[in-house]
Parts: sequence; structure tokens; C-alpha cells
Amino acid sequence: MPRRRELKSIASGIASFCVSRNNDIFGYWGVGMICRLALTQGIKAVSIDLDCRHDDGPELAAFRAGFLERFQAARHGLSSFVRGFAVEFRFDPYSWSEVRGQYFRVTCCLHIIDDLGKRRSASAETFCYPHDPRFETRSTRAIKSCVATGGNVHR
Repeated sequence: MPRRRELKSIASGIASFCVSRNNDIFGYWGVGMICRLALTQGIKAVSIDLDCRHDDGPELAAFRAGFLERFQAARHGLSSFVRGFAVEFRFDPYSWSEVRGQYFRVTCCLHIIDDLGKRRSASAETFCYPHDPRFETRSTRAIKSCVATGGNVHR
């Protein structure tokens, strides 16, 4: 029988996944895509309410869909305890490159709210440049999934 105390461990695992290279948005590293979105909007943090379905652009919608798909596949009976999710990416300038520009320290904080209203939080860190297709190679997983589903290939 799963327990609520497992939610902290699950939050830690999901936060680590959010900053991992396996977290793709349209075949590119998700953190880089979200970093570019933050720079475009002139903000240092991007908060995503994973339960909300409002239209906040294709990058965040793709991130939300991928997150929910992963959670549904790995929930192991814990969904009865979970009432909400939120994730926040904070981008702090770290260094500068003449070729790529600003390099950022990224902190991803994931919050799980249980059925009793208690918040379980965990964070993970990484470093990234904002997404730039001139320097990045698209994942072959994304191209195969777009062909199989008939989806559009975004840049």
C-alpha cells in the first residue's frame, strides 16, 4: 500500500527528470526551450501549474502533456493522494560565452500537494544555454513520434 510520505521521494525523482536531457519539448532539451521562453518574456522564473489546462503557448503545453503522461505511467496507486502539481524553473545568469551568449544556472522546484493540503517539494539544478537550433541537434525520438502521430515538427 503506497503512503503519502513517498510523495517527497517522487517529487525528487520528477524534479530530476525535469532537468534531465531526456525531457524533450519538440525534440529539443526542455530546459533550454523553457529558458528561451523566459528570456523572450523578460522574466527570470517560469511557473507551470500542471493541473491547469489554460493556453500558455506550445512549449509549456508540450511540457505539461509530457509530465502528465509520465506521472500517469508511474503513479503506482499514489494518485488517490495527489491533488495538485506545480513546477517552477528559475534562471540565474552564470557566465557569458562569446559564441552562445548567456549561460544560466537553472533550479527546478517541483511541488506536490496531497489530499490533506500538505506540500511536498523537491528541487534539482543544472546549467543551460537558451534553446538555439543552430547549436542543437533534434532528438530522433521526437521526429519518429511526429511521423507516427502525424504531428507537426516545431522549431
